[in-house]
Amino acid sequence: MKLGKSTLLLVVLSITLGLLSCEEQQCAQAFSSEVQGTFYLRDSLGTQIVTKLPVFTLYGLDKEDEKLNNRSTQVDIFTMPLSPDYSERSFILINDSIIDTLTFTYTSKLQLINTVCGFVSNYTLSKVENTTNFIEAVNITDNDVNTDDKENIKVYIK
Repeated sequence: MKLGKSTLLLVVLSITLGLLSCEEQQCAQAFSSEVQGTFYLRDSLGTQIVTKLPVFTLYGLDKEDEKLNNRSTQVDIFTMPLSPDYSERSFILINDSIIDTLTFTYTSKLQLINTVCGFVSNYTLSKVENTTNFIEAVNITDNDVNTDDKENIKVYIK
């Protein structure tokens, strides 16, 4: 009889841990706050046209070995993670072989998702600066960076 109760307890514990593990994986995938950018061109009338870069590479400054996009093709939308440990973060963007830098200044705040997923860091963009080798300008369209899938910046290319 004791063996049966121990086995039942082991099965229940295994199922519970398995479910929690699945929920934690889902939390990591579903609840991350990243800056979302879109590439645009302006035509001769000033109309904004979403455009795809033929070959695009993206990584954090001093993190060349951790590429977020590595020679990806036909990219028009991209994301960049910020860090709650800092108030400024820079990224290297490469259009084929032309290099530019984006630097974000921001504040962070914690938001409770739920008791299983815990907290997520959300951010408020206060400023973005860029170099101008292939990027013409960058505009903040929504300074609230959170778990919503929405554009935060427009990147106008030359």
